[in-house]
Amino acid sequence: MSFEKEIPRHLPRLRAFIRRRVNSAADAEDLLQETLLKAFRQRAALRQNDRLGAWLHRIARTTLADHFRKRRPEEEFTDGAAPADETRFLKVSEAVAKSAECYLNTLPAPYREAVRLADYEGLPHAEVARRLGITLTAAKSRIRRGKQRILELMHECCRMEFDRRGRVVDYVRRDGRPCRLD
Repeated sequence: MSFEKEIPRHLPRLRAFIRRRVNSAADAEDLLQETLLKAFRQRAALRQNDRLGAWLHRIARTTLADHFRKRRPEEEFTDGAAPADETRFLKVSEAVAKSAECYLNTLPAPYREAVRLADYEGLPHAEVARRLGITLTAAKSRIRRGKQRILELMHECCRMEFDRRGRVVDYVRRDGRPCRLD
């Protein structure tokens, strides 16, 4: 099959790969287009057509690296504003961590234990699997589903605002419902 006909088959995974690494959907689309343009220009360098997906991801990684290298901080903090912002961020981070721990305790035991071992004790997934006597795939699944459920519970409680790095920087209670972030 020709290069041009194979590319569309790889687009969804490539788009998702790039989108997970940038906060803006518009930036992700621009980076995807840039990646495809580079791939088209360098298509003669592709030695094995069955390795097209890996080759495209390698080009995407270098495109992302170039993108982040070019970026500069958009806004400088003044000396007076930085401590207040940092204090607020620390307070919010502490509240979110306490809330996550509270919600962790509401999870069914298999998920609770897997998340506790991975996130609170910092064990690698393989060690979590060994300690729980389950397969690595099952351990990863329990950790992912447990963390996902905690996040869902937190979102039911509050609307959260995230920075570019995905960190919670502020939260607002939803109408009249109790919120564990305070």
